[in-house]
Amino acid sequence: MLVHAGRIVAVTAHDTVAEAGEVVAVGDEAALLPGLVDTHVHVNEPGRTEWEGFASATRAAAAGGVTTVLDMPLNRLPPTVDLAASATSE
Repeated sequence: MLVHAGRIVAVTAHDTVAEAGEVVAVGDEAALLPGLVDTHVHVNEPGRTEWEGFASATRAAAAGGVTTVLDMPLNRLPPTVDLAASATSE
């Protein structure tokens, strides 16, 4: 990976050495990743936002290094499967 100004700016093959960039030291129990994807997130919005809404779900994801979440509708009628369904209220 190529890191510039504290950000990953390129992902390279594992055996490729970048020409320029910063050396980033991580501990033995750590890994430097370009971002994690959580494929199982229940964002109950609209609906039960007191349990888990968009704001709390995305804040928690970002705090853990997750850059992408895939919402799985839970207890929502109609299920949030497209833009039209997400715009309806219960």
